Amino acid sequence: SIPPVTKKGASFIAEGLTINGNIIGEGDMRISGNIKGEINLKNGALTIEQPGFVSGTIRANELKIAGEVEGDIYANVRLEIDKTGKVMGKIFTPVIVVQEGAILNGEFEVMKK
Repeated sequence: SIPPVTKKGASFIAEGLTINGNIIGEGDMRISGNIKGEINLKNGALTIEQPGFVSGTIRANELKIAGEVEGDIYANVRLEIDKTGKVMGKIFTPVIVVQEGAILNGEFEVMKK
């Protein structure tokens, strides 16, 4: 599994927790639970761990996915999809790393930095 990109003091949504609604904020976040809504992290990194699931648009500087995402992704700096990661949706990022075994169903556009 991939190490989280987040630092100490990051927000954490634990396994077994479901949030219906949008998340907007600054800083880093780790998700092992379920989110149904948009996530917008200004100047932040997001790690979606297994068995984390997000249904909605995600905006963050850096994003690592080992869980599952259904929705569009806007990673301003970098996106990494782990071997256990599943992504269904459009991806917009200047750098994308997809590990062998990852599932990517959708399209992606490489943006200029």
